[in-house]
Amino acid sequence: MINVKVPGKLFIAGEYAVVEPGNKAIITAVDSFIHVSIESAEDFGTLYSEGLISEKVSWTRNNEQIFLEDEQAFSYIARAIEVMEEYVKEVGRDLSYFHLRIFNELGEKDGRKYGLGSSGAVVVAVVRALNLFYKLDLSDLQVFKLAVIISRGIEKKGSCGDIAASSFAQFISYQTFDFAWFDKISKEITISQMVETDWPLLNIQPLNFPENLRFLIGWTGKAASTPKLVTQVENAKEQAEHQQFLAQSNTCVEELIRAFESKDIQSIFTQIAVNRKLLQGLQKHTSVEIETDKLQKLIAIANGHGAAAKTSGAGGGDCGIAFIEKDKGIDELLKEWKAQGIIPLRFSIYRTE
Repeated sequence: MINVKVPGKLFIAGEYAVVEPGNKAIITAVDSFIHVSIESAEDFGTLYSEGLISEKVSWTRNNEQIFLEDEQAFSYIARAIEVMEEYVKEVGRDLSYFHLRIFNELGEKDGRKYGLGSSGAVVVAVVRALNLFYKLDLSDLQVFKLAVIISRGIEKKGSCGDIAASSFAQFISYQTFDFAWFDKISKEITISQMVETDWPLLNIQPLNFPENLRFLIGWTGKAASTPKLVTQVENAKEQAEHQQFLAQSNTCVEELIRAFESKDIQSIFTQIAVNRKLLQGLQKHTSVEIETDKLQKLIAIANGHGAAAKTSGAGGGDCGIAFIEKDKGIDELLKEWKAQGIIPLRFSIYRTE
């Protein structure tokens, strides 16, 4: 049996701007995981996802097309298998049946999600499992490209930055590729050619995380719909205020990248605050609720204890994040979060083992 685990993600800075090609964000993998196991099968395969469906679902092929008993419940996984099998055939490997089992740590047992990018992480995990199963020897970048090809076949909203963080499994800067080019070229060339082609504007780089800096995550208990929020912001993207937001966000993220690389704690704190102000301005000119009441309380409490804090991702719920120097205590901060109904998540920056 083959076992893989893929980390979830959290956005540090650059949210909303990064959904536009060529714009940047900082994203981290976190040490909470999607686990996938895969083993060989004979005449048919099975899929099972703990928490998604109560029993195994069988799958088979007819004229090399995948058929599931319940394709709707496994839409991302079914799409992942279809794309990966096409890729496997293109690189000259024989197809086999397999049993695939998924366990998701990126949420509560009752199905509520933390906002750690579970859909993207599941796709990456399936790609990694099939990579080992078929002995494809894929690089992190190739895993990312295949996961994007799979995901954009279902949902075209978003930056795919969550996929990048889960694929590279570390703290990264991410610059979004050219979506128009992708949508055009993906209809003209094969999947294997897409994987080998340079994607315009795409840039993914690992970043350093200062050892004397602590990363805190607070969960509001309320899930947010990233595609819905992104769509609302897109409706205002022709406004002059939005174009100004994009330029200022990119400048902020570039400064923050330099601050992380030079381990300049005060500059990190300054740019986190700048990024928060930019998102507050975006909220004002789009009327999209990014900072909910709970997220505002989370940030205010963290700031009151000497931390730099902001929303993470699309906002509207999910998680807020805070950075604090390691020599400062956090017990009172966490206690105040809990008193306001904010749940501290015991996850941190994931570093590849």
